[in-house]
Amino acid sequence: MKEHIQGIDHVMVTVGDLDTARKFYEGILGLEEMECPIKDGKRVWYKIGDQQLHVNLQKEHYKAGFCHFAIAIEAHKYHGYAKIVSDTGHPLSAESQQFDDGIYRFFLDDPFDNTIEIHQAYKNTHHVRSDES
Repeated sequence: MKEHIQGIDHVMVTVGDLDTARKFYEGILGLEEMECPIKDGKRVWYKIGDQQLHVNLQKEHYKAGFCHFAIAIEAHKYHGYAKIVSDTGHPLSAESQQFDDGIYRFFLDDPFDNTIEIHQAYKNTHHVRSDES
């Protein structure tokens, strides 16, 4: 069965207001909106590498524990990107720090309490930093 699975296509988060969500995902994180084939005014999609982030309007939003999605930044560009995000003034839920696996990460919440992890990209699935040989 696993040979049929190609990977994760998208992650979906729910928000209470699309304009506020756009200001965060485009203005704070710098994501670029992609065309969404569903034209109901209740969603916005973003392209992140080969995957997509689907942001859907849902008036009642419930956060379940520490659910989050992660965005990988090229290792040599990570610290610059972390500074850009920090300079926007948007609060971080966890400051940038190096974890036991050698990868730097920080966490922040969007205006609807969806948690996003920003980390240095891995070279491969064995969690080797992309700046390691």
